Amino acid sequence: MDRRLAREISILVAILAGLLWWLTGWLRPIVGYGIGLAIYWVLILLPLTLWKLGPAGFRQILVPGRPGPGLLLVAALPVIALWAAALLTGAFAALPALVIGAVVIGGIVNGTLEEAFWRGALIDRTDRPNQIGAALLLFTGWHVALLAARGISLTGGALGLIGGAFILGLILMACRLRTGTAGFGALIHAGFNIPAFAMLAADNIG
Repeated sequence: MDRRLAREISILVAILAGLLWWLTGWLRPIVGYGIGLAIYWVLILLPLTLWKLGPAGFRQILVPGRPGPGLLLVAALPVIALWAAALLTGAFAALPALVIGAVVIGGIVNGTLEEAFWRGALIDRTDRPNQIGAALLLFTGWHVALLAARGISLTGGALGLIGGAFILGLILMACRLRTGTAGFGALIHAGFNIPAFAMLAADNIG
């Protein structure tokens, strides 16, 4: 694990938590939340990933690999479950077309950039299991910053957010170690994000 990147992301996430607290109190909560996520993507994840990997490395780390049938099934299950939940609860039907578009774009951007950083730039080829575990805990821990947002109804609550991040992170880390890249994980992550963001938006708009 790149310890310098780990220190930098920890500091920036702490700042982001304060920014989310302020934005969701100053603006409509869901708008402030969305702006906070955009800052996380554009001003934190993207620059740190490009600084470590460069444009060519960024593209290379996102080339999908083959995880094998067993891991493919394990990775697909949470995606299928979340899509079923979103469709059964009518999350997409409750949203305007413009918001659905934002949900889809946000889900793809988040899945791509998070995998490029958390399972790409942050991970070194020589990492030992304890360093892999530390990277997983950092990824899970960043979601604690989201709890600083005010007025946001989280689907599944705080436990669902943190527990879901840990389980998904564990699966995606296994994909990264098996395939050697973060590309397959990015596809799974984006597929998971889209219904998750749709349910979040449906719970907080209206």
